[in-house]
Amino acid sequence: MKNSIVRFIIGAVMAGTMPGQQAKAAVNAVNSGSAQEFKRHMYTTDIFTGENFRLTPYTTRFQPEIISGPALYDASIKEQLARTVYAVCMARAAKNAATIRTDGSLTVQHCERAAAQVKVMPLERFAENGAANAFAEWIFRVDGDNWYGFNSLLRETRNYLVKRDRELFMLKGFSPDNVLVDALSTEDLPLVLDLVECTVTLWTLELAD
Repeated sequence: MKNSIVRFIIGAVMAGTMPGQQAKAAVNAVNSGSAQEFKRHMYTTDIFTGENFRLTPYTTRFQPEIISGPALYDASIKEQLARTVYAVCMARAAKNAATIRTDGSLTVQHCERAAAQVKVMPLERFAENGAANAFAEWIFRVDGDNWYGFNSLLRETRNYLVKRDRELFMLKGFSPDNVLVDALSTEDLPLVLDLVECTVTLWTLELAD
């Protein structure tokens, strides 16, 4: 059932036939318990103390051929990431179209451009403590006046990535501003691969001060 959902979104989104809200709903239809657990811990421990931090996971199921070889591996990850970015962007574009906006409106062209950027930008892979550190640093960069400690943040990213043997991919140089988020964010786009769940989770984080 879940595989059929992903095939549906991939075909419909890439063909440009899926309305934005349906696209976003289909992306999130594949549940990642680990991603939701990590998000919950970030808000119930001593990390995020208010709703001004908006941490959002977007999860899809990957196909087994992703892990068949290094070259295909990275290419497949990028392809899946591009589809997810496009789907989330289209959902935001549909929402914007329903409101009166004359400046800076998000369009299909913006979403297409963002998906194309994903395919040509450098992708770095991290594992174990390297993954935990890279993910923690990405979160830490969003707010220059952090009131939470880096060690507390690192504790949570280690629990999420190292203890469960998940891989982190970071698309370097990608700016999520306007395309994926509304408020303050930072460059680079993190993606977590979970071989046990057979899921790939794109993370966004924004700070609404």
